[in-house]
Amino acid sequence: VDDIESADLIITAERSHRSEVARLVPSAVKRTFTLVEIAALGDLLGRTALGGPAGSEADAATRVRTLVQLAPLQKARRRVRRPADDDLQDLRKRTPREARRLVTEARGHVESLLRVLEPSLSLVAKPQRPAPDIPSPALPAEATQPRSTHSTRSAG
Repeated sequence: VDDIESADLIITAERSHRSEVARLVPSAVKRTFTLVEIAALGDLLGRTALGGPAGSEADAATRVRTLVQLAPLQKARRRVRRPADDDLQDLRKRTPREARRLVTEARGHVESLLRVLEPSLSLVAKPQRPAPDIPSPALPAEATQPRSTHSTRSAG
C-alpha cells in the first residue's frame, strides 16, 4: 500500500488490476492506468504537450507527472471499441507462439510510452559495432617453450 500511495504513476496489465489498486488506495485512481491505456493516451498527447527538453532524469520525471495530470483529460478523445481492449491478455493459457506475439505487443506499448516520455530510453538494445580484432603481441620464443622442471647441478 505504501508503494501505491507514493507512486507518481501506476501501470497495470488489466482493468481488474487497476480496480484492485483503486480499492486498496482510492486516491490512486487518478494515476492508475493499464499499459495499453497510458501508452495510447501518451500518443494522443504527444511529446510536445509533456514539455521539457530530453536528456535528464528530472525531465523524464516531470513528463511522467504531466502525463498523469493530462491523461484523464484525453480519455474522451480516445476511441476504444471494447473496454477489454485496454487489457493485456493473460499469457498463462497461451501457446508459446501466442505468448511471443503478446509479449511483442506489450513491448510495443512500452516502447510507445518511452518515446513520449524519454526518447533516449529503449527496450531494444542498439546494435553495437563489434570490437576490432587486436592481434596479441608476439611472445618471445623462450616464453612459448616449456621450462624444464629439473635442475642440473654441477658436481664439484
